[in-house]
Amino acid sequence: MYSCYQRLLLAATLTMCIAACSTESTRGAAEGAAGGAAVGAIGGMVTALVFGGNVGDAAARGAVWGGSTGAVSGGVRSAQKAENSREAERRRVDAEMEKLRRKIGDDAYHGLEALAKCKHNVAIAYAEAAQADKNYNYALAGYWLEVMNVVETGGESAAEAMLPELVERDNKLSSTKQARVLVVEVMNDLEDVRENSGTSRTCEG
Repeated sequence: MYSCYQRLLLAATLTMCIAACSTESTRGAAEGAAGGAAVGAIGGMVTALVFGGNVGDAAARGAVWGGSTGAVSGGVRSAQKAENSREAERRRVDAEMEKLRRKIGDDAYHGLEALAKCKHNVAIAYAEAAQADKNYNYALAGYWLEVMNVVETGGESAAEAMLPELVERDNKLSSTKQARVLVVEVMNDLEDVRENSGTSRTCEG
């Protein structure tokens, strides 16, 4: 679960991304910043789950470059500006997003994009596709995405049955108790990400 510092960092990051875009009066850039930050944050969470590390810290870091990615691409769509400085920044943050894609695979990457937008049917399809990959990290990212989707669509009790296999798949986990605690933590963090990006915590409304 986020510490107070992590919550403040994530909220400040999202606010700065949107505010920076607003100074240019480009609605598309502001919307892109929020969406990009959410995708970046969730992507950071998934990489921490797969490779190890603090989920909250990873989400906050992911929001920073994810927000930059969304702001740049959204601004270009709305204002059709091609300034050299903006193009350079876009290349930089695109490279960061590409690193994320390479770490968790295309299917899991697209799945987390869908999860950020509450498109659970799309996200679960990508999660299942990722699990079929022979790459251990890609498959594990897919299973974590499925667990997160199941919690949101069927509740924690529905995800409970998935915990033994999660422990079997994820060699960093030693018990279903440990897995259960981590699932609760990551779902709380996911809701925080959505709330801080201006969307519904639970995809309602």
